[in-house]
Amino acid sequence: MKKNIVVRTNDPDKKKFNLVVTGQVEQVVKIEPPSVNLYGKPGDKLESIITITPSPKYNFSILKMEHREGSGITARLIKPAGKDQPWQVKITCTARTVTNLYDYITLKTDSEFRPVLNIRISVMFIDQ
Repeated sequence: MKKNIVVRTNDPDKKKFNLVVTGQVEQVVKIEPPSVNLYGKPGDKLESIITITPSPKYNFSILKMEHREGSGITARLIKPAGKDQPWQVKITCTARTVTNLYDYITLKTDSEFRPVLNIRISVMFIDQ
């Protein structure tokens, strides 16, 4: 990562100067897919699985999952089956009416770097 910053001062000899900040950016977590878009007809089984893989260096646990109840979208947190296995969230659309649905899933973690993870969910029905 590299960022250029313009610093302005009250020094008459150097009113402004450029400051360059560089450093490594490490990935704390990989969320695949980062958001979920489900498409289908009313009555279709619409599902997706989100995989949450903490970086080995910054390993964490998911403590709690929150989302709106009654939105027509259900989510189930699946704990890792073993060490070095990812967390998963199974998303299912339970609505039977033709309406577009939107929700956010919030995952609370014990990570000091990513204490909250947000995942956007949308469902679009095709009327036929």
